[in-house]
Amino acid sequence: MSSKQITIIIPLFNRASLILETLQSIQAQTSKDWKCIVVDDGSTDKSCQVVNELAENDTRIKLIKRDRGPKGANTCRNIGLEITNTEWLMFFDSDDLMLPWCIEKRINAIEDHQHIDILLFQGATFADHNIIGFRNNPKADDYLQEILKFNISLSTPCALWKREKIKEINGWNEKFQRWQDPELFIRAFSSKLRHEWISEYPDHIIRVEDDQSKITNSQSAYNNFECFIENLCIVYRDLSGDLRSIFENSVYFYCLRASYFINQKQSKKILNALSKNSFFATFRKIKFRLLMSFNVKLKNVKFVKGIIHKLIEFEIEKYIPKKSYTDNELLGEFRVRINEMDYLKN
Repeated sequence: MSSKQITIIIPLFNRASLILETLQSIQAQTSKDWKCIVVDDGSTDKSCQVVNELAENDTRIKLIKRDRGPKGANTCRNIGLEITNTEWLMFFDSDDLMLPWCIEKRINAIEDHQHIDILLFQGATFADHNIIGFRNNPKADDYLQEILKFNISLSTPCALWKREKIKEINGWNEKFQRWQDPELFIRAFSSKLRHEWISEYPDHIIRVEDDQSKITNSQSAYNNFECFIENLCIVYRDLSGDLRSIFENSVYFYCLRASYFINQKQSKKILNALSKNSFFATFRKIKFRLLMSFNVKLKNVKFVKGIIHKLIEFEIEKYIPKKSYTDNELLGEFRVRINEMDYLKN
């Protein structure tokens, strides 16, 4: 094995129908210098059986089971991180696919980038056997600010990490069931970890079809929304100065949008959490509390609802997110190559 061997860490929960394809895409790598740690999160289907059957004939694949709490993908990722002994590692999801050149290209990049802590590689999204678009924006000027503005997030598989550096920032936050990647990258960039984009051409593809078996999935985007806001408060407390102001602004607009969908109990918890963590200046705090409370309480009162919605829409219009990154020429070339490979078979 090469001294530049890469460990791939995959959390697993009830993915019997998908994990085989994911692991086979890893086995099909042009480079053999990898090993894969799959950490099961308590699957109740045949996921573990599928992994074990592959592992019997390929010693590079190892299945272990989560042996501590809390339940969740981030705990599984950290367990894998704890037992990894290679200098470089990456995290992968149990429904994504690794393109054949992924590991080879990443190993080749390591030699010339030993001074970098996080090497970044583009990914693409797919659904219904079709490539949709690019997953990450390699052209952003300031990733920390763009993530805090909710404009972009870097995907789990795009990063190749130096093991010692991700350990320095304490790995994944196990309290987070949502917004896991952004929270990790916020800490990484706040800690001044050095990062560099290596390739704008995808080396992995990410499934975006809705799947109820996702570890981080919920029945609705707004179920347990108050818990998500409490997690965002954790991020907020670690920020300072302009970064705190940027994030505060993003949370303001995000919560106003959410007020259409949450209930009064959730609204009360959210308002209390934001107040406790000193979100917003006095005037904005009052405006936010009134708009959010009235929208939640009176959204079924016909005439009042219309007025409140107009006021909220007026506020939300002030928030202008950046357009998604695209490179149509490169995306077209990539689609042709994937089709010629017959990679996304029906």
